[in-house]
Amino acid sequence: MAEKPNFLLGKGERLTEPVSMPGRRQSPRRTPYTFGQAKRRVLPMVTRTADAMARLPELACPHDEGIGAITLHPEYIAKSYYPAGLLRHVGLRTVGSRPRLITPERRSKGREPEETITTQIFVAGQRRNFTEWAQGLGQWTEQTDGAVELPALENVSYLSPDERVKPIHTDAKELLFEVVLHATEFQEDNYILESFEAYLESLGLTADLDSRLYAGSLCFMRLEAPRERIREVAEFSFLRVAREMPKLRVMRPIVRSRGRAAQVATLPTESAIDTSVRVAVFDGGLPDVTPLAHWVRSFDAPGAGAPVEDHLWHGQAVTSALLFGSLTAGAEAERPFAPVDHYRVLDEQSEDNPYELYDILQRIQDALLTTKYDFINISVGPALPVEDDDVHAWTAVLDDHLAEEDALATIAVGMIPRLAQPGT
Repeated sequence: MAEKPNFLLGKGERLTEPVSMPGRRQSPRRTPYTFGQAKRRVLPMVTRTADAMARLPELACPHDEGIGAITLHPEYIAKSYYPAGLLRHVGLRTVGSRPRLITPERRSKGREPEETITTQIFVAGQRRNFTEWAQGLGQWTEQTDGAVELPALENVSYLSPDERVKPIHTDAKELLFEVVLHATEFQEDNYILESFEAYLESLGLTADLDSRLYAGSLCFMRLEAPRERIREVAEFSFLRVAREMPKLRVMRPIVRSRGRAAQVATLPTESAIDTSVRVAVFDGGLPDVTPLAHWVRSFDAPGAGAPVEDHLWHGQAVTSALLFGSLTAGAEAERPFAPVDHYRVLDEQSEDNPYELYDILQRIQDALLTTKYDFINISVGPALPVEDDDVHAWTAVLDDHLAEEDALATIAVGMIPRLAQPGT
């Protein structure tokens, strides 16, 4: 043993005494625009935004409110630079945001502008708030409340209906759309849904309000409409985006290798190592007779219709892979770490019903709201690329849940190359 102990934290006794931080002079922030430059840039933007809102139909503006988009300069995306004072002064509130890739007009310190990521925030207020902002901005001075934050605004705009409607790739005249509103599930936002319903009635359309989903400050719903009318729908001021309803992508198993006895592995007989760990799989279900029954509880999600044989085999293959990993023919599989709850969310309508994506998402959400899980695997999803340029129900609803829970979720993609029924 060493004669002199070595402390893990050297001079730790200093932590028991007050420590004074040395002072540092704060230099003025170098802004990309002077106040005068910022005012001259932003004034026509706000004017165009206010004029666009003034032309909207009255029914398209709940409580006579509209939503504008403010793109922050990339040097102002830190929370400490958020233009809260400016928004408060002009009577606007934030209802959402998204990342944007832009090239600003200028950068501070004379640097060359370059393409970079920034934040676009959506702000709501009565149309007169935007009009008064446009009319009064010319008289602002650097002493005006919130004026110091004006250089943070790279762009102010009103998103046109054409910008809100995603490209339509089918030739059908009648389509099922996914529409997204800036509205929370709380009663204070009921006026938005009521106004949207009334606005659609004025267009001769009806929204499927019963199947709506919420994620944070967004409301997702289904809408059947002629393709030539969706631009009118997108004039509703609180509509964030409208797109064709994505079809469900089901991971089909390759069934040709079922039941080949020579490829059957030997499964262990012990229970899972740690039964306190909660694992959920959302897939096609399990056959009535399955060699995985010792480690798996199988549930039919409420609302799910009749099962499909291919889906059951796929569900068994996914669950087997989660429990044992890769199986080797003739060898004994390792003891699984934790038991699994398998939820059958697919049914006979899953591949043909255009409404099924929302139904399955609702089944998954209901299960996650009922039981807390440590690990989650989902082997279904929308058949489209999920990009970062705007919100999707599939990611928004799941992200909203995972942000509040201590859980790890995986999304399975691709095909299972060889599906052999495991045996004992």
